Amino acid sequence: LRTRYEIKVFSPDGKKAVGWRHDDISLLNLETGEEKNPPSAHTDHVGVAEFSPDSRTLATIDGDSFVVLWDAETGETKHTIPVSYRRVAFSPDSKTLAGFGRRDMNPDRHHNILDIVLWDVETVEVKRVLLVPKNPGFSTPRISYLAFSPDGNALAGINDEALTLWDVETGEIKYTVPIPFLDHGSRLVFSPDGKSLAADCYDAAGAHIVVWDVETSEIKHTFASHIGSIFREFKFTPDSRALLSSIMRGKTALLWDIAPALADTAPEPEPITGDVNGDGAVNIQDLVAVASALGETGENDADVNGDGVVNIQDLVAVAAAMAGTAAAPPSSVLAQTAGELTASDVEQWIVLAQGANLTDPTSQRGIRFLQHLLAVLAAPQETKLLANYPNPFNPETWIPYQLAKPAEVTLTIYALGGNVVRALALGHQPAGIYQGKSRSAYWDGRNSHGEPVVSGIYFYTLSAGDFSATRKMLIRK
Repeated sequence: LRTRYEIKVFSPDGKKAVGWRHDDISLLNLETGEEKNPPSAHTDHVGVAEFSPDSRTLATIDGDSFVVLWDAETGETKHTIPVSYRRVAFSPDSKTLAGFGRRDMNPDRHHNILDIVLWDVETVEVKRVLLVPKNPGFSTPRISYLAFSPDGNALAGINDEALTLWDVETGEIKYTVPIPFLDHGSRLVFSPDGKSLAADCYDAAGAHIVVWDVETSEIKHTFASHIGSIFREFKFTPDSRALLSSIMRGKTALLWDIAPALADTAPEPEPITGDVNGDGAVNIQDLVAVASALGETGENDADVNGDGVVNIQDLVAVAAAMAGTAAAPPSSVLAQTAGELTASDVEQWIVLAQGANLTDPTSQRGIRFLQHLLAVLAAPQETKLLANYPNPFNPETWIPYQLAKPAEVTLTIYALGGNVVRALALGHQPAGIYQGKSRSAYWDGRNSHGEPVVSGIYFYTLSAGDFSATRKMLIRK
């Protein structure tokens, strides 16, 4: 392959490269050898070029800090952004361009409006502005290099004083931490897993690579090169467990192992709330363990809320935790009971919980879980439609039923001639016995238009899954 200009930057897909001389751009197709020298919108020497991660867009910056976006396939100019930028970075999805500098070319704003702007690559509309903290010793804020996290949710910037991390969605600064050396180089790199961030720094002793923990901002590692050596390039290995660097002097490549630091700083797994027996899951056995310890005081694993006594609050907390797990729906826990629970046990717990007046959302979720669990444990052997009461009635009646398994339940009321008077959609109901006025189906003696029906014989049909049954009732006025 022959080109007129020195190649400066390769595209991420390895198929394209760009070089420049003064304000002229040269795009080289590495597969075909074709070189394009498109008309340039630059007015000064080009100094910075960045390909988007998808290799479809090229961003270049000249000495006047104009940003030009090119179509990397055709070489056509897509946009010219008249802003004073010093650094740019593409988001991982190639849809956003971050740039540090002045938002416009107004010379009156040169010394007091320096920030990071996120642009839409296709429309060049401003998506968000990230404020840059001012550094002591400088008249204006400065950012010398930018990098997006692999998931695109964070943006890191570094200068000679500090490393700053922004939340891209909110624009807020997550943290700003000082760099441990006198000067910062020209690279800032995230690890592929997004957990580490590396930058090259310098002092009188030579060059160093500093690796930070992205979540905590703490320094994980500091690697020193040979005295006087300068890092030409460095990057993380694909598994994020090592860092590969090359040194400009001596033509040396170094492979730094960061896996021990990752292992040392890995947080201990947090205990699962409600896992009383410590088996790694919240289940029926934890409920039974708390129930067995009710009334005990002092240090006790069954004291879930840590108030010094095992009581109904602890049992309801376990039930709430079960309601929040994938294995928790009551219809799936019967196999876990293995004779350890009875309907009377759960009914007693519900009475205690209701008597304790537990009104917070977590406790209410736990009580609802216990109620559903009771319905499962007390589930009848067969689905039935029972006689309404009172019968005859005026003006309202209750219609009890029982479900052997969960089902979508509908109660339809018909006139003697077969016309539908009212349809009551009761929704998806768990298995259980639906008796008493608080659980039975209720009909107020009105049709679908809200009008009272006339005296006479009516029929009601219960549909629950593949079950259907019909009974007769009488309204007398």
